[in-house]
Amino acid sequence: MTIETTIKSFHDSIRSAAASLKNYEREMDEKQHAIHTCIQNIPSTPPAIKKGETALVKSCNEIITQHSKAVRNWKQTIEKYISGKQFVNRFEKSLLVIVFADVKAGKSSLGNFISGYSYQNTKHGDLYTKPICYVYDYTEKNKDSGTEKVLKEGHFIEDEIQATASIQYFTLLDGLTWVDTPGIHSLTSEYEDLAKEYIKYADLILFLTPSNNPLKMDEAQEIKKLIQCDKPLLVTITKSDTGSVIFDENNNRRTILRPKSDENRKLQEDYVKDEIERFGGNNIVSQNEYISISTKLANNAMEQNDEELFKQSNMPDFFEQIGTVISEKAVALKMKRPLDEFNFVVRELLDGNKQSDFIGIKKLKENMETILADIETQEKKLDALTETIMLQAKGILSNSLYQSLSTEKSKGTLSEKEHLSELVNDLVNQTLSSVISEEIGNNIANFQTMNINQSRAIIEVDFEKKKKQIEYEIQEGKERLRDPRGIIEHIQHFFGKEFHEFSIRTKIKTREIETGDNFNEFFQIIYESLQTEMKRIVMEQIDKAKGEYYGNLKQIIDTLCKEINTAIFELEGLMY
Repeated sequence: MTIETTIKSFHDSIRSAAASLKNYEREMDEKQHAIHTCIQNIPSTPPAIKKGETALVKSCNEIITQHSKAVRNWKQTIEKYISGKQFVNRFEKSLLVIVFADVKAGKSSLGNFISGYSYQNTKHGDLYTKPICYVYDYTEKNKDSGTEKVLKEGHFIEDEIQATASIQYFTLLDGLTWVDTPGIHSLTSEYEDLAKEYIKYADLILFLTPSNNPLKMDEAQEIKKLIQCDKPLLVTITKSDTGSVIFDENNNRRTILRPKSDENRKLQEDYVKDEIERFGGNNIVSQNEYISISTKLANNAMEQNDEELFKQSNMPDFFEQIGTVISEKAVALKMKRPLDEFNFVVRELLDGNKQSDFIGIKKLKENMETILADIETQEKKLDALTETIMLQAKGILSNSLYQSLSTEKSKGTLSEKEHLSELVNDLVNQTLSSVISEEIGNNIANFQTMNINQSRAIIEVDFEKKKKQIEYEIQEGKERLRDPRGIIEHIQHFFGKEFHEFSIRTKIKTREIETGDNFNEFFQIIYESLQTEMKRIVMEQIDKAKGEYYGNLKQIIDTLCKEINTAIFELEGLMY
């Protein structure tokens, strides 16, 4: 089953390559659509930023303008580029073998064997897949000259004269395109550009040299040129057969086609090998094997279903060599150019193009992050003012509070807590309004003075006068009758005289006296209790200032930056 196995295996390889190429093409079409969608999803008209004269506001407005212009450019560029772009062009939709040879080297007949046309009416005709054959023909000088046309014959033209004037090709099973060029001396300027395109995208250049005069001088010169194309090159010796005359039983003379001897084939193959090595052909597909084939023997083998004759034609080995370009590795190499070009498109969107003043998405993101960093720096400066404002405010409040409380003391109203709370809150509000406005104003050019009516200080401490219990002595005197003393007083007492005496008694008493008041302690408690309230107000006002002067800027730029970052993530994910 050499014939069927060889061709079926060849076809299976082509189908596998075709499927892989189709997958690449479909994937790239999907990615192309994804690029378009990704760019279209970026808003080109961001929210407006309020007018202002600060450097930061101006920078934000400049980045908004830059963003709008950049997105418009991206959308226009990608619309224009992708709408008319085929990342996988017609030469890359299948693996490409381009055949060069001089006239009478058997190019067209080999092509017809590869397509299956030459054995369609044999037992193996079911292996013929009927590929459509096309031709670029310049023989007729009319308006259609040089255009691609379907070959009405349905196969390559093997007439030597006509075949030298056209480029013929077919695509087998969507995976392998076989291109039959004019004879190397017939490659006129009319075909030159087209031939260069085929060579540019070729996966294999097949050079055929006939066995009756292999690698003659003009062919050698042509191979040297093809070697310089830096493409895989396979040199095959064709028409490796000979006719033997025999007479049948009726003595009729017949010619039987036989393969050239193994010795003869080896001599020719070694000669070609040595010559190629002398040319410096290091990119020849097979460094050690140059195959001699006979298309006529192969055709006879198909007609006669002769497995041995098919082997003698060397077609199994030839198919195996051609199969070196029908592999996953070959497909990957084939797709390198479109993949690289696809990556180039994505990379240009990401990185921009200095020559065309085309700003890339990453650069725009970088500029936005710079603005966000500037906003964060300004916010940190405001946050850092908390301690400065507190330090100044405490000094001012300490004096004004002491004076106010002293005045209230003299009025005797320090015990009226509600009144004192109102007084203290007013002092806090006035002090902080002044200090905050001045300090924040030094950082924000167009800052408006703040009026703070947020203090919620409550007086909890009681004002008290200080008293002390003291002890003291008092003396009380009292006159009372006394008994007479001595003889005389007794005589006098007898006659009615009374005698008196005065006695003094010392008594201990206590009383409460005022020794001062708790004013200093009262003031200190109130003053210290205000620190937490003051810090709360300062932090709230700083947050308010950040929100009012930077919040809108930060929100808009941050939103744009996130959208841009999403686009970067999506685009980088599309790259190969």
